[in-house]
Amino acid sequence: LNLVAQQLELQSNSPGNAPLPLWVRFRANDYLSQPRWAVTVSWNQFPLAPLMELARHMGAQFPPKLKLSGSMDGAIGYSGQGSFQGELAFHDTAVTIPDSPPVRFDQAHMVVDHGHVRLSPAVVHTADQDEAQIQADYAMDEETLDLSISAEAMKVASLRAQAALAAVPLLEQVRSGQWSGQLHYRATPAKTGWTGRLQLGDAEIAVPGLADPLQIASARAQIDGARIVLDRLEAKAGKVAFTGDYRYEPGAARPHRLRLRAAEVDAADLEAEFMPTLSRNASLIARALGRAPVPGWLTGRAVDGTVQIGDLLLAGCHLENLRAHVLWDVARVDFDGIQARLDRAAITGKLAVSLRTARPSYKLTAKVKGLDWQAGKLDADGTLETSGTGRQLLANLKADGTFTGTALDFGTLEAWRSISGSYTLAWLGTSPRLRFTGLNLRTEDETYTGRGATQDDGRLVILLSSGTKEMRMSGTLAKLKVE
Repeated sequence: LNLVAQQLELQSNSPGNAPLPLWVRFRANDYLSQPRWAVTVSWNQFPLAPLMELARHMGAQFPPKLKLSGSMDGAIGYSGQGSFQGELAFHDTAVTIPDSPPVRFDQAHMVVDHGHVRLSPAVVHTADQDEAQIQADYAMDEETLDLSISAEAMKVASLRAQAALAAVPLLEQVRSGQWSGQLHYRATPAKTGWTGRLQLGDAEIAVPGLADPLQIASARAQIDGARIVLDRLEAKAGKVAFTGDYRYEPGAARPHRLRLRAAEVDAADLEAEFMPTLSRNASLIARALGRAPVPGWLTGRAVDGTVQIGDLLLAGCHLENLRAHVLWDVARVDFDGIQARLDRAAITGKLAVSLRTARPSYKLTAKVKGLDWQAGKLDADGTLETSGTGRQLLANLKADGTFTGTALDFGTLEAWRSISGSYTLAWLGTSPRLRFTGLNLRTEDETYTGRGATQDDGRLVILLSSGTKEMRMSGTLAKLKVE
């Protein structure tokens, strides 16, 4: 103490100057006129557990179950002008966040300077023996935190096990799998959020409305707050395998954006996968009225996407190069701009699906051009309606429309130049009933008109006339002959 110079210095002491686990130095100048002071605290293999208790006693606010173990070295200086400076090294440290398993640091370094507290890149070990690198920067004046986590191969479950990290967009929905890449968390008084660039592998996500969890073999993910992008996606749901990309655009009228491609799909497998969406539980009264409550997950279903299928197996037919634009709004799904090939014929149309009732209903409006039939070509258009699932689709099927054909062979010496007419189709019992009206068949010299229908024995019979001439055709739809 120098009274004349107004200087005071206090310093830790020990017998024989033995090293102390905690060493403190305090200095003050001009304490009677214009006080200036500073304090420096040094730690030498100091245990962290009592330091946490000391900080709590001094008023520091920590979560009640937050625990620290290990030791630290280093020094921190503080001046009366409000400036911290120093560096700390942590050894064999374990951090236990409330409701989370502990994570361990072999070595970690923290630098305090110019109002920032920086954690240098450090390797952290999880309870599942996964590794990640973590670094952080906290600006004390602005109360801004920047946290970065990177990993080469880390289980998603290890990240989700940490309560403070469990709410990362996308990863909070992933039940299993691995991720690699980098995540960044930024918190300011005005806004908090995650960003990241990740690679996902062997991941599993439960998607409401699907019978099986979505299995993601691999995907590249981008996270920007609530906005999510998944591209280079390779996945399957049940027996349906596909590739493509997915985006979630918050604030958009249809925030879910999809582009899916599949090489081969069996329509029966597709229906089985969507059965929780197509067939929902309902009360006895609701079933009697044909209604079913719309679940909460379906009320938020708003999708805009495209679908491409190389080969769709539907009722024994192979529809090739199928393409469609999908618009899904709650309980209504529209497949617009449908394009497909059936053998060498081109199919275009649109399909509307309603999920409002206890069983789904379908309405297809389509055109077929260039279908091979009776050695010639057939064009047709019409509307098909049905409802239910499985065999109910056939039992409830109804269709009607018109058709034209050219260069047809019905077993006569002279080929038929053209045919036209209208048709209706309905399912009666276990067999279809087809009816033709307004039939018009032409040869080079004559025109025949008439009608036809499916008989009880399943044969299709057509009766035609031209003036005093009459003609009868019979057989199957695939093979008609003039009797």
